[in-house]
Amino acid sequence: MTPEVKRKVVGYFKQVTGKTAPQIQKKLPNISECWGKVRIDSGGDLISCSYVNKEDIYRDNSFVRVNGPNEFVPRVFYGQLENILVCDLPNDPIWGEMRNTTRLLAVLTPCVTKGRDATEGVVVYNKMNASIVTDLQTISAVIGRIASQKKWGIVDRSNGLADTVFVNEELV
Repeated sequence: MTPEVKRKVVGYFKQVTGKTAPQIQKKLPNISECWGKVRIDSGGDLISCSYVNKEDIYRDNSFVRVNGPNEFVPRVFYGQLENILVCDLPNDPIWGEMRNTTRLLAVLTPCVTKGRDATEGVVVYNKMNASIVTDLQTISAVIGRIASQKKWGIVDRSNGLADTVFVNEELV
């Protein structure tokens, strides 16, 4: 794990536990594994991390819909899954209810969509934010993307009611 990713993992646990960064750094266990693929429960989408998709640029299933885990993150956002970290938390009071569990953490690079939901209307982006770490369970679906006019349109069919809409206008 790079120092930058470790800093983001510490930031995630700081937010979740309410402890300080030095307290968490002192108790943070080593990341035991990194996963490249995961399937959403009950036969859901197969998601691959961006580094796994490098060979197949036509089937990039590393872009996902994320349901914001707390009030600091938009309700819905989209991003590219970079990596999945397996973090075994020991039996230590610092971890609260999470102790003695394995946490799966997602390293994501969010798309700049201003919190808009692509199941409710047209959503496009042309920039990405800095990567973040969040709980893997906040990922709800794989999404599609369509390139047009130097922007990416998001195709999110996760609610089963979304229809693809084609528009010919300046979107953002």
